[in-house]
Amino acid sequence: MAYQPQATQATQESEPAPENKLVISIQHKPSAQHAQFSTKPHTRIGKVLTGACKSFRLDVNVAQLYLIVVTQNDQGSKEEDYFLCDRNETVETAVVGVEGRAEFMIRMPEDPAM
Repeated sequence: MAYQPQATQATQESEPAPENKLVISIQHKPSAQHAQFSTKPHTRIGKVLTGACKSFRLDVNVAQLYLIVVTQNDQGSKEEDYFLCDRNETVETAVVGVEGRAEFMIRMPEDPAM
C-alpha cells in the first residue's frame, strides 16, 4: 500500500501546472473584422499578431498591433487611446493594468488615420 502514494506523487510531479489563458479581442476597423483569441500570458505579441493576420487575411510583415485603452474624460465622454505594441513583448506585459478583456487593433500602412 505504500506504493500507491508514491505513484500519486510521481503523477503530480510530472503534470505541468495549469496555465491560465487570456482571452483578447482584436479588430481591424477598415475591413470590419473582429475576433477573440485565447492565448497564454507569456506568448509574444508577434505570434498573436501573426495569428490574427492569418485569420483576417492581412500582411503580417507590415501590420502593427495597438492596445486600445478606453477612458472617460471629465465630461463623461469615452475616449480611446492607442498604444503600439512591441512584437517581442509578451501579451501579459502589454496588458498590465488593463481591467477586463484586453482590446487590440491591427493597423495597416494603407489604413486611414486614427
